[in-house]
Amino acid sequence: MITKVWTKGYRNLKEQTFTFKEGYSQILIGNNNQGKTNFLESLYFLVHAKSPTEGNRNNLINFKKNTAIVGVEFLLDETFHKAYIKLTKEGSIYFYYKNKEYRSTKEIKKAVNIEYISSDIVRLFQEAPSQRRHYLDHFCSQYFDDYKKTLNKYSSVLKQK
Repeated sequence: MITKVWTKGYRNLKEQTFTFKEGYSQILIGNNNQGKTNFLESLYFLVHAKSPTEGNRNNLINFKKNTAIVGVEFLLDETFHKAYIKLTKEGSIYFYYKNKEYRSTKEIKKAVNIEYISSDIVRLFQEAPSQRRHYLDHFCSQYFDDYKKTLNKYSSVLKQK
């Protein structure tokens, strides 16, 4: 369970901390252009090191800042853990989890499951079955360690056929 999220220099979000109470639903309310979507995107960015909507990482950093940081505190196995990601204008990206630096978000993904679903999800039901399979494969690869490896083997066998 996520207990705290902090942001600094991420898009239009001010440097701030969001605290969540256990057992309560969280609702984001606000006028247009106040940062609700950016907040949700920042959570996705923390786990996936990319934006669900923006292709250029530099656009994730507030134009007045040199870095963007998104962090999260969460409860896992009755222990509090912290993870955060730091992105610089030079293109460097740093991942921290359990007070150690990592080269990717793999360890963070194992501990914190975050997906971004927008109103565009309707497309999933309008597109071809192959597109639905692609999304489903991507989703399953995030949560099942052997899924991607098995899928790659399967694809290789199909190509040989």
